Order: sequence, then C-alpha cells, then structure tokens
Amino acid sequence: MNISKEFPNPCNRFQELRNSFFDGVASEVDMRLLIERPSLEAIYNETDGQNWSNKAGWMNEIDHCKWHGITCDGDGFVMSIDLRDNNLVGQFPVYTDFQKSYWVNTKYGLANLYNLKTLDLADNKLAGTIEYAPLYNLYSLTDFDVSGNQLSGEVDALVTPSLRNVDLSNNRFTSMSRFKKYKQSFRTLRFCDVSNNTIHHDASDLLENIPPNIERFFASNNQIHGSLPDSLNFLSELRRFDMSSNALTGELPDFAESILSLQELDLSNQTIGLTGPVPEEIWRFQSLKILNLSGNKLAGTIPPAIGNMAALEEFDLSNNRLVNAIPSELGQLAGSLKHLRLSNNMLTGSIPSEIGQLQGATVLLKLKENSYYDSSKTAPLVLCKLRNVKEFDLENDTQLCPVERNALSDFYDSTKGAEWTMILSGWMSMKATVT
Repeated sequence: MNISKEFPNPCNRFQELRNSFFDGVASEVDMRLLIERPSLEAIYNETDGQNWSNKAGWMNEIDHCKWHGITCDGDGFVMSIDLRDNNLVGQFPVYTDFQKSYWVNTKYGLANLYNLKTLDLADNKLAGTIEYAPLYNLYSLTDFDVSGNQLSGEVDALVTPSLRNVDLSNNRFTSMSRFKKYKQSFRTLRFCDVSNNTIHHDASDLLENIPPNIERFFASNNQIHGSLPDSLNFLSELRRFDMSSNALTGELPDFAESILSLQELDLSNQTIGLTGPVPEEIWRFQSLKILNLSGNKLAGTIPPAIGNMAALEEFDLSNNRLVNAIPSELGQLAGSLKHLRLSNNMLTGSIPSEIGQLQGATVLLKLKENSYYDSSKTAPLVLCKLRNVKEFDLENDTQLCPVERNALSDFYDSTKGAEWTMILSGWMSMKATVT
C-alpha cells in the first residue's frame, strides 16, 4: 500500500507556495497577485454572490480585473471595488478561512487587497459587526463607504491609515470609538458620516479629539447626548457640521473662533433641547451659509448682529422660545438670504419693513406662539404682496395683510400710480413698495 498516494500530504499546497516564494520563481509582487483572486472569490461566496444584481464575469472570467465592479491598476492589483446596490447579503467580508488547519494560514477577503484605494459596498444587506483590526493593513485605502446596510456594533471612523472619506451612515451601529491621535488617519480624515444610526455617546467625549483636518462631519439622527464642548480645537478646515436630531443639552457654545471657516451648522431638533441664548458672537461665522438651530429651547432675543453675516443663505430659529421683536438688521441680508424661518417662538412687535427687501426669499414667521396681532401694526405691504420675497406664510392673514389695503395696492399698480401728477398723503408709502 502506497501511503503517499492514499493519504496526500495536506501541507503540499503550503509547500508549493513557500517554494515559489523562496526559490525566486515568484516575487513578493507575484505572491500578492496570487492571493487577490481567491480574496475576491471569498467576498463573492460570503455575500451570496449567486444572487447579486450584477455578477458579470465573477467566477468565470479568468482575469478578475474584468469582473463587475473591479478596477485594477497597471500592475494588475485591485485598486477599486464598487458593488454599491448589488444585493450583497451576509457578514462584512474582512476575512474568510478556507482551510482551517493549524499548519496552513489561508485567509482570504478584503484585508488581503493591499493596493485597494476605494471601497464602495453601500446600499446592500450586509449585517453584523465589522472586524476593523485586519483592515488597518490596507495602507492605500482612502475611501470607505458601507452606508445603507444593516451593520451593527461599534463604529471606528479611523479604519485605515490613509483614510480620507468614511461613510458609515444608515446602519444599526450603537456606539462609536473615540478618535485616537496615535492613528495615522487622525491626520488624513476629511469626511466622516455616521448619521442615521443609534449611536449612544456623550457629545463632549466624542468630539474632544475630533481630527484636526476634518472638513465635513455628519452625526445626525442618533442618540448622542450631553453638552457640546466649549471649543472644537481650532478646526480650520471644517466646513459642514451636522449633529441634528440627537439628544443634546446645555447652552450653545460660543465656538466661533474655533471654526471661522464653517459654512453649515445644523444643531436642530434635539429631543431634550439646547438652552440659553443665541450667542452674540455668532456673527463671527462670516463664511456661514446655513444656520439651523430650530427645534430647541433657546431663549432670549435674536442677536441683531446676525445681519452682518453676509454669506448667510438659510437661517432657521423656528420652534424655540425666543422673545421680543425681529431685528430690522436682518434686512441687511438682502441678496444672500433665501430662507428665513422664525415661526413658533414668542416674538412680538411689528414685522420690520426691511424683511420685505429679502429678494427671492421664503419668509416663514407664523404659528400660534408668535404675537403679531396688534391691529395698529400691519405687516409690510411689500411682504403681503410678495413684491420681493418668494413666499410669505402670513400673506393671507387679514389682520396683518388687510384685504382693503391689498385692493388699493392693486388699483395703484393698475393705474400706474407712480406716474400720477398728484399723489395724496399715504399713497407715497404705497409707491415705495413698487418694484
């Protein structure tokens, strides 16, 4: 009986690979190429490839660089995987053991694709947790998108050393690892989206060491709680910051000096609510285009200095507890402001005529809490007749926009009142509203 024929040595495959490596037949580059195809096959098998929406070339085409969603560099290494919305089902395919023998270390999966630069597995049905540690060997990976899956457990936004853009939104993550300064991607990360999960975390702790070169940070629709830090560490590159629809509390920090370059700030719709006044120094955000603080418990008055925010396009303080009059200085934003929302506060007094000069703007001021109903103080005619603004939600309020005055305005316009040879007292104000 020939034992070697009846019972083949299970180490033969390992020995073949070892020999090809050490005897010079295959270089290290060849060895890395050798492992890429089975790594892609492992991804296919682990994510129910037979039922993918598009599996063109997979498991059939000899050259894996021609498989659907795979892009290779000039040397034949996989540099991009784009399997977005392709019905991938199962665990996140970091590693798969093909041969579970202690003398053979054969693991295939994403973590073996060392030249990978971009990974897009968004909008699939991947579930379970992500094993992050092996992915930290992917030194070339800069873009990581697994949004729109069913992934759970902890988020690690610094998943690879050279990461620039990471999208983990619209999953089922429940916690988030703190940003660690010793990781290389702490310096490279530019975009981070963890919105629409169920992340429980203290806001100050989470943001204490936010990466210094971050440009866009989105963490809306989670369960992040507590107060915001007083400073955001002079984030000179931050452009967009969205932590809306969480459970933030405490006063709104005056961190304008930390992030002077900010263009969008959204802290709206907190389940508990930010309190205290709107900081007077908020006008220092001279690059800010969108400011949304609606759905909180902010009190006090609207700072007139907001009228100095020349770049502001959307300004929303609705559903708060603000009092007193609308500052006329907001009219200085004519030409830039397109949406003004101050409804459902406790504002009083007349509506400044300057608000009517907000060319092309949507102006929303009503709901039950705002008290403009002083019969001696009507809204500016230019607002009621939509002469400049695009929309005014009180245009049909007959106390603020009397029907008789509107009719007289129409008569004035139809008869070319501006050319009347004799203008009686009171018509001059009508003339001033004509554009």
